[in-house]
Amino acid sequence: PVRHLENSLSDFASWVRNTSAVDRGADMKRELEERGLVS
Repeated sequence: PVRHLENSLSDFASWVRNTSAVDRGADMKRELEERGLVS
């Protein structure tokens, strides 16, 4: 569905306010190292 910014910005702001970020950077780095994709 198409949504217009001016009609959905408050929904987005509410979602951001009620959402928490999970930092999985260390997990991703370990997984890439295990697969030999980074050193």
